[in-house]
Amino acid sequence: MSVLNLLAADQDEDVRIAVAQKGKLTADLFSQLSRDPSPTVRQRIASNAKTPTAVRERLASDADESVATEARTRLG
Repeated sequence: MSVLNLLAADQDEDVRIAVAQKGKLTADLFSQLSRDPSPTVRQRIASNAKTPTAVRERLASDADESVATEARTRLG
């Protein structure tokens, strides 16, 4: 298991936020973090330039409006 995998599962929201901003995440980590209980983590995934389109499309209908808005904005 990679360090990023461990950090993505950290109990500290700030750690997961930092991971969500990284560009070198695996597809699994993008998916995992896009389902994080924290809207801030999900919003950071939505705004990450490397986030796969399919993940962003799912986030575009997120229950948290700030996450959904960010995803829709990035989708163009």
